[in-house]
Amino acid sequence: MAKKIKVFHFSNRNFTETHQLSSSFEYLFIPLNKGWQIQKENRKDFFSEDVLAKEKRSIFIFDQLQETDFFRKLIEQLPNYQILYDVKQTLSPLFLEVLHRKFAIGLDFGQMERVFSYINEEYAVKQSGYKLSHDFLQVSPFFKGEVRKIGNAFIEISSEHEETFQQAFVWRMTHQLPKGEQHVFFPEVMRLSGAVEVVFKVFLLHEQTQELLDVVEASLEEIQQEKPILLESKEENANISVSLYLKGTGEVQIGQVHVRRAIASRQSMISGGANLLDHEENGDGIFYYFNPGDFKPPLAIYFSGYRPLEGFEGLGMMSKMGCPFMLIADPRLEGGNFYLSTEKLEKRLVEIIQEKLDFLGFTNQELVLSGLSMGTFGALYFASYLSPKCVIIGKPLTNLGLIAENGRIHRTQEFATAYDMMCYNVKGISDEKIKEMDEMFWQRFRQGDYNQTIFAIAYMKQDDYDAIAFPMLYDFLKEHSPNSHLLYRGFIGHHNDNSPAINNWFVKQYRNLMWTNYQRIIGKIV
Repeated sequence: MAKKIKVFHFSNRNFTETHQLSSSFEYLFIPLNKGWQIQKENRKDFFSEDVLAKEKRSIFIFDQLQETDFFRKLIEQLPNYQILYDVKQTLSPLFLEVLHRKFAIGLDFGQMERVFSYINEEYAVKQSGYKLSHDFLQVSPFFKGEVRKIGNAFIEISSEHEETFQQAFVWRMTHQLPKGEQHVFFPEVMRLSGAVEVVFKVFLLHEQTQELLDVVEASLEEIQQEKPILLESKEENANISVSLYLKGTGEVQIGQVHVRRAIASRQSMISGGANLLDHEENGDGIFYYFNPGDFKPPLAIYFSGYRPLEGFEGLGMMSKMGCPFMLIADPRLEGGNFYLSTEKLEKRLVEIIQEKLDFLGFTNQELVLSGLSMGTFGALYFASYLSPKCVIIGKPLTNLGLIAENGRIHRTQEFATAYDMMCYNVKGISDEKIKEMDEMFWQRFRQGDYNQTIFAIAYMKQDDYDAIAFPMLYDFLKEHSPNSHLLYRGFIGHHNDNSPAINNWFVKQYRNLMWTNYQRIIGKIV
């Protein structure tokens, strides 16, 4: 049986509506009118750092916040994003700043059932999502135009329907929408030419009878304005069927079509998650999440590896570090586009990281970038912009064209996404395009300053994805950054032959760095 999440409610009144909380939670009422604030010994026992350290998943509700040193210190010890307070309280700017730095959430406590509903929809929801596969497209026989499938990277459609909207195609696959759940529909789409109008229609069908329950429409303009397109069936389990409709003449490009579990705050995947979108392309984007931890150095950033499932990787591991951290994830293509984007989006991500350093009062020498497999590309690539204190990576991949080239001989049944990446980034898979794809990393990496950076790299000696990534990194750093520090270890085997050893070495480097440079002790992680 899963352990319940505790909800601590500090209030002068006990509520009878607690049955509205999901069975995922355990409600604990803490009365303010029983003198608990002045019972120093009990207060010390309950709110000691050792006790609060065990409440990292707990939710804390405050009907009334008293502007005392005790309450301020208590707030500072509580987990970020998990403090709820009554927005109608009158609080000083100084105390509001304390709440802001903890990313506390202000709600109207006039109707507590809405507060409990918010908790259900924000904290009982596990990150989840999926993509509609382009392999299941069925073109309408009445569609006048042309549909071109570019691998699984995107679909290009030419439309010639002047007067009315016409169905172009339907995804011949269904996914369930459980009753009472909210999901977000998010397609990657852009108009390539002409004035063609675009509308997605999502049909919600009764799970058993296939009766039409609802139709949700999303126009290109609504999608580009980043309005959340919510899917919900309140009374019955439903199946989702998606169709694309076009009107007018022109060309449209469709990338991945995402369906993600929604949370109450409308943030991305988890409380505090955000989606950095690229409207220069087809509206795709990169997830990021920031947690200020204990506000003490360093800021550790983890780039997710290849991940067909939607969402962040490494939340548990990084939260155990204790320090401020960021998670960055790439939900594009089947499991990621190795963090390559337009120059505008890349620079915006760098600005966001720099903003978090400024928020914490840190320098770039208090920044750590890290990742495994696909995540190594992101860590190394953005190190060229940020000149961090340390880069910790396992199974480095830098030559993306070579990865695609190796697939024909070395991995005939694995990682066809490499070909989609070629189509997505350099629009082809010729020998010239392979070289162009490889150069995308090195052109950026050669511009970095690494003379004060530590590189800790674990690699596979017979890597069947990119066997020359480590030797090329070693040679480059030796020649161009002789003052950088390089720690490395090679393991026998192909790319995925010994992930446990790579992961253990990865965590060991984090543990050594944290103690040597920041006097932090990290407990068991893997």
